[in-house]
Amino acid sequence: MVDGYAVAIAGLLLGGGALGDRVGHRGLTPAGFGLFGAASPACGAAPGAAPLIAARVVQGAGAAPLLPGSLALITAAYPGRAEQARALGMWAGISSTALTAGPLLGGAGGRGQ
Repeated sequence: MVDGYAVAIAGLLLGGGALGDRVGHRGLTPAGFGLFGAASPACGAAPGAAPLIAARVVQGAGAAPLLPGSLALITAAYPGRAEQARALGMWAGISSTALTAGPLLGGAGGRGQ
């Protein structure tokens, strides 16, 4: 189940960044966030392994443009080196916490399947 997300994001991450460079990260980043967010309740409501894996793949597809897009938006919003370093450090700290906390909290709130 974890691998569905990992394979999707790994396979689409470079393409998501390149697409954002072409069409603009301001529009693509929220779209990725929306796709990830829409797949999250599907993960929680999945009646079995196959639907859960499918929803995790959709989450990975949504995260693929979200990650490079968020970095691009931060670097554009903070052009100064010191401000940019501070913002990217905060992004990395929050992202690493969310990356581990999301599955843990999701599993803790599960139905005990």
